[in-house]
Amino acid sequence: MKKKLRVGILDFLTNKTDDGWFESRVMLPNFASIMPQCVGVWAEEQGCEVFYETYSGREDLDRSFPGDLDVVFLSCFSRASFLAYALSERFRAAGVVTVLGGPHARSFAEHARGYFDYVCQLTDKETILSILRDCSHHERGVVLDAKSQPRSLPGVESRARFIDANLAKHAGRKFFRTIPMIGSLGCPYSCTFCVDAPVPYQTLPYAELVADLRFVRSRYGEDTCVFWHDPNFGVRFDEYMGLIEASGTRLMHGGESSLSLLGEKNLKRMKQNRWVVQVPGIESWYGFHGKGATSRSGAARDNVRRVADHVNLILSYVPYVQTNFVFGLDDDAGDEPFELTKTFVDLAPGAFPGYSLVTDFQNSPLSAQLAAAGRTFPVPFPFLDNTAAMNVRLKNYGLRAFYDHVIGVQKHTWSAQAIYRRARANADRIVKVVNVARAVTEGRWRLGEYEKTRAWMDADPSYLRSYSGAQREPPRRYFDVLERMLGRHWELLPEELKTPSGFVRSLDRLAPARASARLIPEERLLARPQDAVAEK
Repeated sequence: MKKKLRVGILDFLTNKTDDGWFESRVMLPNFASIMPQCVGVWAEEQGCEVFYETYSGREDLDRSFPGDLDVVFLSCFSRASFLAYALSERFRAAGVVTVLGGPHARSFAEHARGYFDYVCQLTDKETILSILRDCSHHERGVVLDAKSQPRSLPGVESRARFIDANLAKHAGRKFFRTIPMIGSLGCPYSCTFCVDAPVPYQTLPYAELVADLRFVRSRYGEDTCVFWHDPNFGVRFDEYMGLIEASGTRLMHGGESSLSLLGEKNLKRMKQNRWVVQVPGIESWYGFHGKGATSRSGAARDNVRRVADHVNLILSYVPYVQTNFVFGLDDDAGDEPFELTKTFVDLAPGAFPGYSLVTDFQNSPLSAQLAAAGRTFPVPFPFLDNTAAMNVRLKNYGLRAFYDHVIGVQKHTWSAQAIYRRARANADRIVKVVNVARAVTEGRWRLGEYEKTRAWMDADPSYLRSYSGAQREPPRRYFDVLERMLGRHWELLPEELKTPSGFVRSLDRLAPARASARLIPEERLLARPQDAVAEK
């Protein structure tokens, strides 16, 4: 490189400025992504001067970086994409090269390339170095996609200054804070809605992980929680527990794993290794197969009771458990899926439920199926947050009836009685506090969002017209909300993205990206999940 580049890195943890104190100062700082920190390490290795920032809703993005950057990397989920688009407009107008990465870049790269100089899908070190070498403006952004996931990533010691900068925003005591680590990439399971399903499973170098754990202990203390960002932690369970034990540390741990990996034998070993947070994916009562350790052949209510018993077993070993569900999958029909979920909430009162609406992020195996059936429709990207809206025409529900069911589950889950029972079922005082706070700030907020959307459907016929395909333009109300959401950044947003017709035109210009979506090889789709694990 001819000169020392000044590089900005911005990781969006939210898209709003009104998440509230608990969310922005306690919860969100725990969700910083690992890859933006890796980009910072790789840039510094090339002699660049790096400025790193995470956005939790309260930072002044106009003052976060010096005015003489050469290139800025923006990483976001789709919910923050329009904020990233607006900032890219501001940076590019000032002569700064802009790069988009993160989940939105993997989902909607063809759209994003109209507003950035580079768009990174799968990313490795060579991808970042190629951007730093070129570092030039492109009228239509260059989409970069590495052939595979990296074989290794910068460890905690290399990323420490970025981790520290993010943790400095955390208002809670140290037991609320987590240090991000990752031990594997990809997933051997073949859930069609999952963006990680097409990515081959691979482990990261074991010796480096042991060194990371020891560094965390030395820098942050023994009572620090390491949260593993693996798409499915513990596929090679014995090996990873062995690494934790070989490190000689007594750190706390958390991660996301399939129920089928959480048998009592494994749970005992997790407790020995101070496992304090676990996030099992239940997703659907009818789509478990090998992943959920139940099958559809049994009676549905028996399945719910078995899963609830399993979750209660996990809670006897791990103090904090969040169970994730996806509403609207093709297996769901009628009242039963929602009534079963209410029953689960009652049978496993100590678990914190997380609910998502089925969404086509256009980079999962489900995307090609939905596109072929004409079941996706335009929704502004910031509303694709698994809660505010969905862009999939459901197989077995009308839109209003579906929202009525979802609202019913939410009311049951976040009622005063359910919150009280959840607190009583949690033995750990910290868990009690966090679950009550999340129920009030997050759960009831989501309920309110569903109720507002449902009321809009009755007041504004364009919701149902858009959902049915009678019109392509999304409802105008989305853009009114967006203007309030973006605040002063609304003026920076490209004009075409400020109106329903303009947003649709921006989609119509796209190349047929859906056709190139990564698909799981046919032999993996046919294999049972337990066979996929055995092969690894």
